[in-house]
Amino acid sequence: SKDAYPSPKPSKLGYDPLQWLWDILEKLLDSHLPIIDIDGDKFSSSDSFRGARWRGKDCNDFAKDVYPGRAQSNYNAYVDHNCNGIYGVNPATLKSYESELCDGIPSYGVAVLGDSASAHFHIPPSYMMAQLINETTYENIVDILLDEFDWPHMSSSTGFEESDWQGRPPGPVNSFYLLMRDRNRCVHRDYQNIAVNGARSGSMADDIVYTFSRNKTTDRPIWLTYALIGNDVCNGHPDFDHFTTPEQMFDNVMKTLNYLDNGVLPAKSHVFIMGLADGTKLYDFLHNRIHPLGALRKDITYAQFYDFMNCVQASPCWGWMNTNETVRNITQQHANGLNVVLQNITLNQKFSNFDLHYFASPINAVINM
Repeated sequence: SKDAYPSPKPSKLGYDPLQWLWDILEKLLDSHLPIIDIDGDKFSSSDSFRGARWRGKDCNDFAKDVYPGRAQSNYNAYVDHNCNGIYGVNPATLKSYESELCDGIPSYGVAVLGDSASAHFHIPPSYMMAQLINETTYENIVDILLDEFDWPHMSSSTGFEESDWQGRPPGPVNSFYLLMRDRNRCVHRDYQNIAVNGARSGSMADDIVYTFSRNKTTDRPIWLTYALIGNDVCNGHPDFDHFTTPEQMFDNVMKTLNYLDNGVLPAKSHVFIMGLADGTKLYDFLHNRIHPLGALRKDITYAQFYDFMNCVQASPCWGWMNTNETVRNITQQHANGLNVVLQNITLNQKFSNFDLHYFASPINAVINM
């Protein structure tokens, strides 16, 4: 939030010489927008700082109307106005390559509004395992910190390449975006990962969704996934009073969907709502396994780690990461109730520019693979 960094102080110069720094911190800590974005179109030519690892690379950061996903422009055929790498004129037909290759083919961008799961949050195990630390362990730590310990370029929604950094998540990379691109190269670079660690329905509705970039008039339609799979019941408070209520869930999700419909999504888009995960299954799968902190002597299980985190009041999810079965079950019952809200929204609400679908979290299928 904005309270996470200091406010600029008045300066005798009549302006604050550090205003540029406050602007950068606001983008990084509050807005979750690319820091390096010269033309202000929410796309960047740089990879990090919420740049091209999060959303398609801007091929011209000096032109606000050149960015991934654009369908129409006033530029001639020799300008790559949508950054998909297709431009120029076929000398045999005198038609633009963009027209010959892409016209008449349904083309959709890919986007996700999500939390740490969608951002592909991953702390390298070697950071916590003394026996694995060597002279190369931390050589990419600055890059990893700049991406908030997230690896969106390897995520299931918008992943597009394997990383060569030390401590990277295991591959291979296979994402919805890659599947779309492999079938239609006209959508090259048309992806946006609008995911934030700790995001829940309220923060998405109030702030995060506004960092998503789409022009409903000039841009392609999009396949967008709304995937907030846990933080509406997950927090560090040791009680049940900080869950998102069903009424709040309905209001938050509808606020987000109405903004998408009225503000940014082109016609014929598709929106998919993923349900909250079954955290009890994740606990059952992990609780008796050895946590990386105990890998050397095989003496710390995930259940013991959860107890420690709850004891020091530092758990990111008291309700699910808890050895008390009653607490886990009550948390899951509330999550199931929020899923009913999401399902009812998809069944009963209609929107002008997109159709709406619900699907259950695939966590159980993933665990059983």
